[in-house]
Amino acid sequence: MAPPSCARKGFTLVELMIAVAIIGLLASIAIPSFSRYIRRSKTTEAALNIRKMFDAAVAYHSSEHADSAGILIKRTWPLSPIVGFTPATTVCCGSPGQKCAPNPAIWQVPIWQALLFSVDDPHYYSYWFSGINFGAGDTPGDQFMVEAVGDLDCDTDLARFRRFAVVNANRDLFGGGALYTIDELE
Repeated sequence: MAPPSCARKGFTLVELMIAVAIIGLLASIAIPSFSRYIRRSKTTEAALNIRKMFDAAVAYHSSEHADSAGILIKRTWPLSPIVGFTPATTVCCGSPGQKCAPNPAIWQVPIWQALLFSVDDPHYYSYWFSGINFGAGDTPGDQFMVEAVGDLDCDTDLARFRRFAVVNANRDLFGGGALYTIDELE
């Protein structure tokens, strides 16, 4: 008979199955939370760029501009028309990292130049500025909108981020204090 100190030690099959079940349960909770966290971190790009565009439009509207004769013109925002979003595609799925490749040429449109805005790194969202359909910015009630649109998980549902501002009776800009989101984490 072997002495008690030589007895075999180890885990039983039941103990191993319980450990695997616990690890599986923890993973089933952690993986969706982690995926949501990653998508939320990607929305930071849109929020920061919307703020940059909004602040640039407010600064443009607040600064003085003159015509070719040097005569001051009314406060306005850049009115160069843009057709659709920049870049033109609102979905970057299929690209490396599911991001749109940077293209400096697409930001050479006069409106982006006036706003001093461009995206020089790979990005998830496409951007838009509009004052065209909302007035020129020189009359009370005119407004502008900046928007970002993207498909973070490539399921064709789009996340949208917007900010608006309206010209008040003093011809100053009012509103736009918060970001309006639609299906933020889509």
